[in-house]
Amino acid sequence: LLPPGYHEPSGIFTVDLLPYRTDMDETEAAEFLKSYFEEGAWFEDGPLESKRSFCAHLAGMFSAFMLEMFPPEVGRMGFFYTANQRGAGKSTLAESAMAPVFGAVTAEGWGRDEERIKKDLDTAALEGARYLFLDNVTGTITSAHLARFITASSIKFRMLGSNKSGVGWNRRVVFLTGNGARADGDLESRLLQVQLHVACDAVERLGRLKHPITKEDFTSPERRKQFLAALWALVDHWNHHGCRLASTTYTRFPDWEGIVGGVLECAGFGCAFTKPELGMDDVGEAWGKFFKCLAGEMDQVPTTEFTVDDCIEVARKNDLLEDMLPTARDKEDKKLNHAFGTWVRRRYASGWQFTHESGRLCEFRKAAGRGRAGSIYTVSFIDEPQA
Repeated sequence: LLPPGYHEPSGIFTVDLLPYRTDMDETEAAEFLKSYFEEGAWFEDGPLESKRSFCAHLAGMFSAFMLEMFPPEVGRMGFFYTANQRGAGKSTLAESAMAPVFGAVTAEGWGRDEERIKKDLDTAALEGARYLFLDNVTGTITSAHLARFITASSIKFRMLGSNKSGVGWNRRVVFLTGNGARADGDLESRLLQVQLHVACDAVERLGRLKHPITKEDFTSPERRKQFLAALWALVDHWNHHGCRLASTTYTRFPDWEGIVGGVLECAGFGCAFTKPELGMDDVGEAWGKFFKCLAGEMDQVPTTEFTVDDCIEVARKNDLLEDMLPTARDKEDKKLNHAFGTWVRRRYASGWQFTHESGRLCEFRKAAGRGRAGSIYTVSFIDEPQA
């Protein structure tokens, strides 16, 4: 909204390097965003506009777009993209939230040493970058310095190579991605999780997409102009409706959440700030191998039923059980069966699609009801045999 040149009250120097249209209406803007991201591997079921993870992704886009509009004292959450397996698109989607505003995005590495973390964050603060992107973090993330960096209204940093220090307003947004990563309690309350889930092999799924999201596309000037026009249209639409704040707040950052949530509500999107349904981890590779091994045991076409004992036996025979159920090692069969059922219910409630060794598409899912031996699972061919 500032004219080109230096704006002394805000300390911002504006150069309009990427002019975009400001006459897009809110309906066109919402439809563009939905159509562009409709094939994302969002975790939740239901209409796209109400999926919590998609709305959290949009919250990241609006946080980047509106970064200079927030008063300096308003704290903001960071964004944490997680997935149930590699190749689900978490890094690509995280970059697509930043690229419309910042252009090509550079990822940073992540270490465990707090002193090194502090130096890296001091460098980021000193350089004045508008974002921090930590890609493919692993394990449990715990860092008092990162927690403070995400939400502090101002950042105090030490000049590298000297004893001098400086202070600057914290105008930046933080994005992280990781498979099997967790955040400790302090960081978890500062990170809005975007959950991705692929119910088949991620590489196979990518080959079936009609319009894959690519870095080359969303960083191109023409596509960035479309995104900026859409984000502007929805913020402007919210402005014309009185800048109403979100009707409810769920996080420890009510001022930021009220603004971003208000924009989303006004545009007809769902709530991005409720608690995630499920944490993700990275034991999916063992489960993927198990499903293919189970399909190799099929004796009826197109569907074969397996008891939970059958499943445990197949997993054990192929040396997969410990990797599939890491918290149930060395347990008796009854507890293993319970752990197996719990894992399927939480991770694969909507089924799992994969390619049979014959090349046909299969699906694993829990059958309705129970048999004498407990839960029943099925493996089915869901496509027509090749001629």
